[in-house]
Amino acid sequence: MWEGLDVRLDMIRNPKTRVLFAAAVSQAMVGGALTESSRGSTATVELVTLSAPSATDISASLPISEPTFRSGDTFFMEAWAQTDAPNGFAQVSMDIAFDAARLTGIEITHSAAFGLFPEGAIDHLAGRIDNLSGSHPPATPPCSDQVGFAPEWVRVASIEVHADATGSVMIQSVDSGDPVFTVSICDSFVPPTVQYGGTTVMIEEAVASIELVVTASPTPFDEALALPASVTDFDAGTLFHAEVWAQTREAKGLAQVSTTLLFDSSLMSAVSIDHSALFNLFANGDIDNAIGRVNSLSGSHSPAIPPCSDSVGAAPNWVRVASVEMSADSSGTAVIQATSTGDPFFVVSHCDSFSLPPAVYGAASVTLIVHPPSAETNGSGKNRYISFEPGNANVMTALRATLTDLPTPFDQYDGTAMWIGQPQSRSEHGGSQGSTAGHPDFMWAPLQCTPVFLDWSGVGVVHASGSAIVPGSVIDIQSIVLGKDTAVGSNYSAPLTVSTAQVWGDIVSDCTTQPCGPPDGQVTIPTDAVSVLDKFASRPSAPIKARVDLDPAVPDQVISITDVVRVVDGFRGASYPFLIDALPCSP
Repeated sequence: MWEGLDVRLDMIRNPKTRVLFAAAVSQAMVGGALTESSRGSTATVELVTLSAPSATDISASLPISEPTFRSGDTFFMEAWAQTDAPNGFAQVSMDIAFDAARLTGIEITHSAAFGLFPEGAIDHLAGRIDNLSGSHPPATPPCSDQVGFAPEWVRVASIEVHADATGSVMIQSVDSGDPVFTVSICDSFVPPTVQYGGTTVMIEEAVASIELVVTASPTPFDEALALPASVTDFDAGTLFHAEVWAQTREAKGLAQVSTTLLFDSSLMSAVSIDHSALFNLFANGDIDNAIGRVNSLSGSHSPAIPPCSDSVGAAPNWVRVASVEMSADSSGTAVIQATSTGDPFFVVSHCDSFSLPPAVYGAASVTLIVHPPSAETNGSGKNRYISFEPGNANVMTALRATLTDLPTPFDQYDGTAMWIGQPQSRSEHGGSQGSTAGHPDFMWAPLQCTPVFLDWSGVGVVHASGSAIVPGSVIDIQSIVLGKDTAVGSNYSAPLTVSTAQVWGDIVSDCTTQPCGPPDGQVTIPTDAVSVLDKFASRPSAPIKARVDLDPAVPDQVISITDVVRVVDGFRGASYPFLIDALPCSP
């Protein structure tokens, strides 16, 4: 009756319908008819807890459960199944109940053997894995692989779990109670009798704790009743310190503390290691910035007299083991993680004891920040320039200028992103670009379509110009660190918003005091035109060149009579005369 059947399972949208249909097909396609070979069969579902997932989905014997884990550990509970039906399983389903006060389910991974129509939902509040189910992909001929037929065991799924609190925890598999999510045998509509198993794990308290504290400068003491507070935010280009602190519940204290630190080498690098005075015996530590590790960071405590009498690091005391100076090389958020060294010579050990205590290793999250440029001190809106202080010392950055809001008819360019080009020295002498005796220089930069990465911090105030900088504009300037994807908006700093003068030719309000007052929204001969003439003559009372340089379309940092004429045109109500060059930069 199944001849001519041509249905794609992925076209069946309802997951429950898919499961039923798959089971029906797999059970009915043996010789074109149903059989009774699986009547009276039994099945067993068992749970196994392991520190790492099993290496295989099929096993001749059930893996042996690990009965003990420590608070803070991540481990795996695996569901395995077996049946006495020779055709093996078509589908295995169950619910799993656990103590939500002590365990947290993290992620479900179905085995390849039951990877067809995988289902399962973690209910964190109820402490339950609901409808954990998977179907076995049909074999050719059907049922020929006899998956899960005794004595073979087959893994259905693995659930990653975090141990949150100490105590004994019962983990129990049960019938899902859903007629769709059942246990079924290949080539049979007759359900087997299922025995659902469980396991008990003990979550123990870790004896030693290794924690990371991140600070702007080294903590001035090596022992404390409470961990020092961590700092989370640092400026890109600055130094900070990742400190290793330790504590044990063993009254005799610690003899040796060792750990390996892991960090994101694209964001930070380790500079140096400083062991504390309490753990400077046999001090060790190897910085590998290429892969982001401080390997085998270790120190031993100098023996006390009588032995162990100082109980260093015994709770409630915390003791500092070492401080690693770190460099914030880029921007972003990353975790610095302490881990076991994996080296038998670099361990955590107690005073006067050859046994190695279990330990939990902590981590610290840091955010490395790139800042926007700063506004020009005592600055004011200019007709043809934008001015700012780049900042971000000791880090290579580029500066993006986005034409956020331009006046008509230039608003067609709104959203265009350009870059601040290479800064160049220009003279404040009215008639000269190059340095001129008796006149200070300033830093000018062009607008362009490619980024320039520099440590801009020594440049000082930058006055940038280009045909795209016109009166009545709003422009956002942002920093980005070298190595970051310039196409990703989140890689940029917050913006510095700079506005140009609103009225063409409006340069100052007056120059009776220095520096000259900001634009006042009107163009007058006695103030604006005269201020340009003063700069043309290089008089000391004249405004800076970036304020009075109006001409040509791309300002040339030279003041001429043409600049004066442009102010007079503005006084007469003439429109802004220049066009914006064709911009190849993408909006």
